[in-house]
Amino acid sequence: MSINEMKLEERIYKKDLINLENVRSNKERSEIFIAIRITFRGHNESEDSSNRGNFLELLQFYTDRNDKVGSVALKNVPRNSQMKSSSIKKDIVHATAKETIKVIMKDIGDDFFAILVDESRDVFCKEQMALVLRFVNSQGVVTEIFFGIKHVNDTSALSLKATIYSFLSECGLSPHRIRGQGYDGSSNMRGAFNGLKTSIMKKVQSSHYIHCFAHQLQLALVFVVKNYSDINDFFDLIYRLLNVIGSSYKRRDKLTGTQATKLVEALVAGDISSGTGLNQEIGIKRLGDTRWGSHFGSLSNIKRIYSSICEVLKYIMKDRVTNDLNTTLQKKDQDIVNAMHQSRSCKERLKEMRNEGWGPFLNDVTLFCKKDDVEILNMEDPYYDGVSRHKESKINCLHHYKVDVFVAVIDMQSQELNNRFNEVNTALLVSMASLCPSKSFKAFNVEELLKMAKFYPSEFPEHKLGALKANLQNYIIDVRGDPRFNNLKGIGNLAKMMVETNKHTIYQMIYLLLKLALILLVATSTVERAFSTMKLIKNDLRNKMSDQFISDCLVSYVEKDVLDNISNDAIIDYIRNMKPRREQF
Repeated sequence: MSINEMKLEERIYKKDLINLENVRSNKERSEIFIAIRITFRGHNESEDSSNRGNFLELLQFYTDRNDKVGSVALKNVPRNSQMKSSSIKKDIVHATAKETIKVIMKDIGDDFFAILVDESRDVFCKEQMALVLRFVNSQGVVTEIFFGIKHVNDTSALSLKATIYSFLSECGLSPHRIRGQGYDGSSNMRGAFNGLKTSIMKKVQSSHYIHCFAHQLQLALVFVVKNYSDINDFFDLIYRLLNVIGSSYKRRDKLTGTQATKLVEALVAGDISSGTGLNQEIGIKRLGDTRWGSHFGSLSNIKRIYSSICEVLKYIMKDRVTNDLNTTLQKKDQDIVNAMHQSRSCKERLKEMRNEGWGPFLNDVTLFCKKDDVEILNMEDPYYDGVSRHKESKINCLHHYKVDVFVAVIDMQSQELNNRFNEVNTALLVSMASLCPSKSFKAFNVEELLKMAKFYPSEFPEHKLGALKANLQNYIIDVRGDPRFNNLKGIGNLAKMMVETNKHTIYQMIYLLLKLALILLVATSTVERAFSTMKLIKNDLRNKMSDQFISDCLVSYVEKDVLDNISNDAIIDYIRNMKPRREQF
């Protein structure tokens, strides 16, 4: 049994037991496994089969060890009431998914929300569209909830819009409550004329679109890689290196073996320390234009196992400035104001690195070269850019690597970040910064917040702006004088504190501004993670799962924290009411 299956089995015992009623045994309850993550059906489910599938095998395993369950399960109930057919299994999963969505719907209520949408092909090459909703719950906490996937034959903007509206209708949500949109930035999604975001904004004016910040950051990095010849050549070499190693399992094994040997030597020599989570096996990581942080991760791994790579191939190492921003932007509860500050900080760090970072950078490179026996260039030597060495060079290595490469690349990176993150300079996001509670609400500005309110005319019509202004003036005096608000650092913490202190009922319009700001997304990472999970559920061995079944499995697994708190009785009642059966639960 694999590690994942062992973990799942443990979770099944603790959490995922559904109580079913058996009519003939005086409504005794039998506990039936619901294994959301693993295969339900076996190729041969007959009694003489050696592998009847995980559902029946785990059910048999449990009934053999629990006499109470065994007395009312499998052979000890009528054949037409054993609740083990494929349709019954799908009904159980469907019930758990629907009850999970029902709980989430109660949390959203009639409030505003943002939609996060992405598309991806599954293992059966079917185009799937995933929907995630972002909202502020009753405790003032930003929440992103996965609502499921739907198969889309046509990926045009109108088709995607119809699918989204169908999703919302099934959940009892009105599209007119959308106050934010987040997509991957492809033309059919964000097109200015016929894109999905424009189509929705024509119906809902305040459903503002924000291009995924983390996605923009990765594209900014890729732009520099592809448009600066020296950097492009460098990453071309990295691609070749990864292809040479990754294309052969024999070479991968040799790399792993060499790495393990060097690790043992380093531990014996006392160069590194041992402990839980330390010295994990490091492999090669492929680069991707839209995979967040892939370039940084790949170079970091190569740097750490450089000597092992050299021994495998007998040859061949970027900076960490933007990786912290990349990682921060992908947090599920990240808010737009904090993301703006993070992007600004990233730009400031690039400026600082441009002015003062050459010395430390050169020292790091020198140490790396000494450690791995790489030849160190004399920076005073003349630099030859592929020209004949008989011709006199006009610059030395120091000028080339410091001015033509180091400074030039940072300048290009800074310019591209400014271009990519132009939303930071728009009126809406600049106004939102006034909500930040840091440093005793230093950024608070009544006029800017009034400008923000004008972006939501349905919630703040012209005749309410006067009342909002007075509300803001009273609010800032109140919170600055309340010690509970002294050390807050983000608008997410501010929203939670307002709920805890009941000020969200006193300053309802200001709390609404906070929620609208929190609803605007930072990254679409939740949708990306859902597609990663889809690969676990719908794989090569289960590539013909129905669309409804895979969506139900995904909802039940991705939102398992919600499912854990749903009572067995609620699921039993839902299954009982789904369809008439010969035997009732």
